[in-house]
Amino acid sequence: MKPAPPPNPLTYPQALTPFSYELFKKPTAEYHGCPLWAWNTELDKDALIRQIGYLELMGFGGFHMHVRTGLDTKYMGKEFMHIVKTCVDVAEQKGMMACLYVE
Repeated sequence: MKPAPPPNPLTYPQALTPFSYELFKKPTAEYHGCPLWAWNTELDKDALIRQIGYLELMGFGGFHMHVRTGLDTKYMGKEFMHIVKTCVDVAEQKGMMACLYVE
C-alpha cells in the first residue's frame, strides 16, 4: 500500500488533534496571517526575496502572490514562473506558506 501524502498545510492539519497549549502559545505558519501580495509592476527577483524577509519579520505565516493590472513581466511566461518558483522555495526555507492566487 502506498503511504499517505503529507497533509496540506492549508487544510489546518493541527485542527484534527486535541487542543495544545504549546500550539496556542506558538502557532505554526498555517495559523498566522497570509496576505494578498499584489504583483503589479515588473518583477525583480531580489526585491521579492527581500520582501519575503519583511513579511517573515512582520510575523506572517506566508503570502498569496496575487497578479494585478500593471504586471510588466509576461504572465505565466518563463521568467514569471521562475520567479514564482524562487518565491516558493524561499518561503519553504523560512517555514512559510506560498500560494499563487489566480482569478
